[in-house]
Amino acid sequence: MTADKIYENLKALGVNIDAVKNCSPTIDELKQFHNGILSILERHQGNAQAYAS
Repeated sequence: MTADKIYENLKALGVNIDAVKNCSPTIDELKQFHNGILSILERHQGNAQAYAS
């Protein structure tokens, strides 16, 4: 996944892209950040589904 695609995905999730870019992250840091957010969202969604059932 390219940095541009990661930024696009993060922006779609509501992340302040300018703030992230100002930190000058490496591509590996961007991937970790992106994957971490997705992991949190997946857990949250799973918890919401468990409560709804």
